[in-house]
Amino acid sequence: SPLYKSMTYTFNCRTRVATFPLADIKAHSKANIERWRAHDVGDPVYDEWYALIEDKDGRKMLNAMVALNDNSNRLGQSPPYVGMLPKAVARKFNDEIAS
Repeated sequence: SPLYKSMTYTFNCRTRVATFPLADIKAHSKANIERWRAHDVGDPVYDEWYALIEDKDGRKMLNAMVALNDNSNRLGQSPPYVGMLPKAVARKFNDEIAS
């Protein structure tokens, strides 16, 4: 079903990004949020992500990325770590959804 494919795609992307070093995920996410804010592109959820980035307990951010719950799903609608996956990997996940 399309919903299942969409959920699988989202989970695959989140878990793949979660394999990067946490410091890299946080740095990439922080840079994205700061760039978006500088261009007046915002979403209140970015404040939540920013708090997770700044939190010393990295498990909270990783949990927000990969947990299968309502809060993770809500935050995952606006992921600040977008752009971390190599284009070939993202394309593969997109192709899987399209098939």
